[in-house]
Amino acid sequence: MAGTVRKLVGGLIGAIAVAVGLHFVLGPFYTKGAGVDDGAVWGVLNWFMAFGALATLLVFFVSKRQLDASGEEGITRRYLEANVGLLAASLLAIWFFWNWFDGLTDAWFTDPTSTDGQGETRLLFWGFIDPMYVLVTCAGARLFWRRGSQQA
Repeated sequence: MAGTVRKLVGGLIGAIAVAVGLHFVLGPFYTKGAGVDDGAVWGVLNWFMAFGALATLLVFFVSKRQLDASGEEGITRRYLEANVGLLAASLLAIWFFWNWFDGLTDAWFTDPTSTDGQGETRLLFWGFIDPMYVLVTCAGARLFWRRGSQQA
């Protein structure tokens, strides 16, 4: 049962990462041409991204704890995966929540017609956060999926 849940969470996180990546790259084509509100799409995606960022942080934290408890010595693939993954997921979570909370407290998110939006620096950060999100959460989703396969 736990293996199935892990695979399900891994699949969900992977699907969110794909949705974020596709919207990040292709969004300008359909938001401008079809009149779709880009801010509204990100407003919905960000809630899913928050779940994915926390779940990815959790899976890399657990991976790091298991590695430390195993007493494994040396720099191995597992060591690099756990440590680099935890650091990348931590940075992603810090940047994502810092920027997202700023946006949630901004008038632009509550009233899209408002001219008071996130500043240029905060908007620029999304250009780094979104691609990083795709890469880090895909790695986390892969780890969830692999762990689920080992449990099944």
